Amino acid sequence: MATGLFETEAGYLHAGLEQLKPYLLSDEVYWNLGLRAPRGLAPYPQLTLGNLLLAEAKAKGAAQSEEERARIKDLSEQLEAQRDEWRSAWEAKAEQEFGVRLRQWGRILTEIGEEPGRHKASYASEVRDRAELDLLKDDLPGGLHAELAVWDARLKRLTQAGDFVWEPEVKGSFPKEDYWYLWVKLKQ
Repeated sequence: MATGLFETEAGYLHAGLEQLKPYLLSDEVYWNLGLRAPRGLAPYPQLTLGNLLLAEAKAKGAAQSEEERARIKDLSEQLEAQRDEWRSAWEAKAEQEFGVRLRQWGRILTEIGEEPGRHKASYASEVRDRAELDLLKDDLPGGLHAELAVWDARLKRLTQAGDFVWEPEVKGSFPKEDYWYLWVKLKQ
């Protein structure tokens, strides 16, 4: 039996793959999938490369059965094939999204710095942008990473060690040494 989290993430990945080519060839950063998640599951976010890559990582972590692992392997292979086929469009879209998400993340960190108490409950959802920046950065020119390092230094000053902030079943996809910001909590 498929888990709800796995179904949500794999379902989003499947829906996104069906619309990936027109999305990559568009000028849009955020693409409306025009689909609803199956009843009882979390709603799908708009299509972006960051959202696709995050859904893939979460689905890999949430896969519990052989059937789920086979399904996510197939979806991952399809994603990689499209990434290879549309490499220049993928890289341009990744760069465009990275800039948008970096500005969003900067605004979030500025707000956290001003009112940390107000963000304690929402940090787990807000840090999604930071995780997507990590997932996108391999498809970018190196110069864009410098500003992210500045924001990371600021985040380190605002946080302390904590528990994994997302669903426990996906933590295997986000090791602490690479995704340290998912293993912290905001300081008092």
